[in-house]
Amino acid sequence: MINIAIVEDNLHHLMRLETILYDLSKEMHIKINIVSSASIEEYQAQLSEKTVYDLYFLDLEIDNNKNKGFELAKHIRSYNPYGTIVFITTLSEAMPLVFRNHVSALDFITKDNSESIFRERVKECLKYVLSKNQRQKVEEILSYSYQGRTGIHIPFSDILFIQTAPTSHKLILFGVNFRKEFYGTIADILKLDKTHCFQQVDRSTIINIDNVIEVNSREREVLFYEGTSCSISRLRIKALIEKLKEKEE
Repeated sequence: MINIAIVEDNLHHLMRLETILYDLSKEMHIKINIVSSASIEEYQAQLSEKTVYDLYFLDLEIDNNKNKGFELAKHIRSYNPYGTIVFITTLSEAMPLVFRNHVSALDFITKDNSESIFRERVKECLKYVLSKNQRQKVEEILSYSYQGRTGIHIPFSDILFIQTAPTSHKLILFGVNFRKEFYGTIADILKLDKTHCFQQVDRSTIINIDNVIEVNSREREVLFYEGTSCSISRLRIKALIEKLKEKEE
């Protein structure tokens, strides 16, 4: 099943994209679920942030505002860093802005393409997401939501460490090239540790031992990739070093 969200304020183009997607799902023998919105307000009313979609087709120019699509993409990226975003637009000159806005879009499809080219580009997007989902089935994912609030859906391998935030019942996840704040508890996260990769290093922090580069006992510091680090309680250093040795054996 591929879950798809579409935000397109032109009814003709919206129906065109829906029709192509349903036709391709039959042709490719895959199941899809589509939620369509004609405006950002409608999108926000239909979808909560805890709803994680595999593929987003976003019109760039919404309500005659050329930046609305980028703004929505940035918002989606804030809670779903792994969703696949595709921009659908008539603004071919806006392509460089996709990269300037750092939203990691998979593709940029112009509405003026011929039907066959448009269909083929959409098909390539579906094939990409299918392949991506297959890879994620092999890779363990940490999927968690606290009391129905905005949660996380992130591969364990991308997590460096998680620690409590100053705000009550909130955690901060430090990942590979990203940081995310969400509601939850350390105890809940430890219960979901399918890969047994988490180790508690103080009362408020758990780390992913698979991403540890070095333990500096003197400075009471754990070093990760990308130059990231966190502190460790003196009483927990020995247990961490032993756990790392076990992993190497």
